[in-house]
Amino acid sequence: MTRKKVLAAIVFLAITLFSTLGSVAAVKIFPFLTIMGAWVEDLRVANLLPVERRHPDIAVVAVTEDTLRLFPYRSPVDRRFMSELLRTLHAKGVKAIGVDFLFDQPTEPDKDRELAQTLRDINKDVALVVAFAGQMEGLDGKQVAYLDDFLPPDIRGFANLARDPFDGTVRAIFPGRQEPGLGFVRGMAPRLAEKLGLHVSTETIPISWRGRPEGGGRSFRVFPAHALKVVPETYLKDKIVLVGSNLTLTDLHRTPFAAGIGGRQEPETPGVFIHAHALAQLLGGRRPIQMGGWGEIAQVFGFTFLAVALSFLAASLFFRIAAILGFVAALWIGGVAVFWWQQVLVPLVTATISVAISMWVVEVYFGRKQRQEKRLVRDAFSQYLSPHVVRQLVANPELLKLGGEKREMSLLFCDVRDFTTISEHFDASGLTKLINDMLTPLTAVILERRGTVDKYMGDCIMAFWNAPLDDRDHARHTCLSALAMQAEMGPLNDRLAAEAKRQGREHIPLRIGIGINTGEVVVGNMGSNQRFDYSVLGDEVNLASRLEGQCKTYGVDIIIGENTRAGAADLAAIEIDFIRVKGKTGATRVFALLGDEGVGSDDGFRALSAAHQAMLSAYRGQDWRTARQQLAACRKLSGGLDLTGLHDLYEARMTRYETAPPDPDWDGVFVAEMK
Repeated sequence: MTRKKVLAAIVFLAITLFSTLGSVAAVKIFPFLTIMGAWVEDLRVANLLPVERRHPDIAVVAVTEDTLRLFPYRSPVDRRFMSELLRTLHAKGVKAIGVDFLFDQPTEPDKDRELAQTLRDINKDVALVVAFAGQMEGLDGKQVAYLDDFLPPDIRGFANLARDPFDGTVRAIFPGRQEPGLGFVRGMAPRLAEKLGLHVSTETIPISWRGRPEGGGRSFRVFPAHALKVVPETYLKDKIVLVGSNLTLTDLHRTPFAAGIGGRQEPETPGVFIHAHALAQLLGGRRPIQMGGWGEIAQVFGFTFLAVALSFLAASLFFRIAAILGFVAALWIGGVAVFWWQQVLVPLVTATISVAISMWVVEVYFGRKQRQEKRLVRDAFSQYLSPHVVRQLVANPELLKLGGEKREMSLLFCDVRDFTTISEHFDASGLTKLINDMLTPLTAVILERRGTVDKYMGDCIMAFWNAPLDDRDHARHTCLSALAMQAEMGPLNDRLAAEAKRQGREHIPLRIGIGINTGEVVVGNMGSNQRFDYSVLGDEVNLASRLEGQCKTYGVDIIIGENTRAGAADLAAIEIDFIRVKGKTGATRVFALLGDEGVGSDDGFRALSAAHQAMLSAYRGQDWRTARQQLAACRKLSGGLDLTGLHDLYEARMTRYETAPPDPDWDGVFVAEMK
């Protein structure tokens, strides 16, 4: 036994390591995987960066199209204008200047001399870095010689950007490179940071991009170069200023912001702003958004370790696939959440590939024989049927085959609100007992009113009426069952509260939401030749499930469809909306079930129903003033009925529509995107 455990542990670790290294290698080797991984990272950067205020210490002075209209030629930028601009910055008391323009060729001699002198003068008082390049950047010998003579060595910084070799996107800070005869020349942002007294690594560092300010726009304050003289000195004093171009076709580069959605998209970014992001990161000591090579390997190894553990623990291929798919979904959701809260990029594509590889290897390891043995155990429990179906089979053995029939039925879905939060207060045994304690009385209510429990899905119950036994009043019986189920929750919570008090733990009251729909469905033995169950299928079943999901949205406990309402007209219900649920093309009227026939015949309820219908009519007619008046009347007439959430919802909608009215031909349909 010990030897088997040791062997299993060795295989476990070998699969994990093989999958991890294989996935990391695959993403590095295959360009389409590399680009996919980078694109997934870019999506998070472009769309999930939190809002940040503009950087308080870095500003950009941009040469724009309006600036160039002042001169007889576009390029190179007039050297006298540039000289005067730099002297203006110096006079306004800036702390440092970075110039993202390449002075690699002569223009007008007197203007060139003036700019060269200005650079030397300013460098005496201000930390100054000017763009530099060499033959590796495409300059010829004359350009290199001119630039080498024009710029003093201590103010040079490579204007290069660290582009991804696969897709050309800038995602990292260019640290610098060796230049013949000059040694190691730093990039612009690292060089300026060094001149401000910081120590900067010579390694390539991923850029930690700054989020845009509230309302969008640039992350840094921008001043047009041609208007710099009228900018108040207080705006620039002791600031770090980067001078560059913000033109239509010049110095534009792809960054992760190109993957933005809607207003967040920025197809190309001027280079000066990329330098600004890099400098802000170095000055602020912001950590890179990527973990680096070893950090990525460690993360992928950890995720793969958990995935392999799930694969080993799962009892069958089906559950193994389900567990891994759930794990991958959780991984992606968690990766998005980690970036949202901590701005750290978890390697999602690499980890997903690693998990897929590990799952395949685990399947090879387990082998066909083991799967067959587990299938035999599983099949031994596959023939359990519901009591109703068993009785029908005893009387009619010929029904033991696949098939079904169409009939009108009423479907009920019941689910516990915030069950995930509640479950955190219990261990596995306690949670099982809690579910059993809840499902037992609710099931009894359903069975007492001629209902059939189709299935339990964790804390959810699915039931139907009018099959296998006929029930002419199935819609009404379903509604009465739902009311009785809600009534049962009071005594149930009292019992659970007393039990929690005896055990010295907190009690969180259980609340359920119920969705009911009536319509034509297919009912019968569903499944395969190896295993089947007596169940229902059809769009009306899906709609019932969607209605249950809307209970939380509308702040009510029971929502029923219009067919159900027609079949239980004497019960107390009010129309709450005209909606199109997810997965349906047509719209349907939905109602909140509030009580039995006694409540329905009450004068107070009838007044509430009339006021509520008047509110809906005004709302759908876009008569917001009348709708608000009727809504206020509804609040007063609600009495003991808890409709606060519903009324608050409509008040919020009206407020939104008053600001941004719907189309004139709006039919009042609300599209429910959430399930």
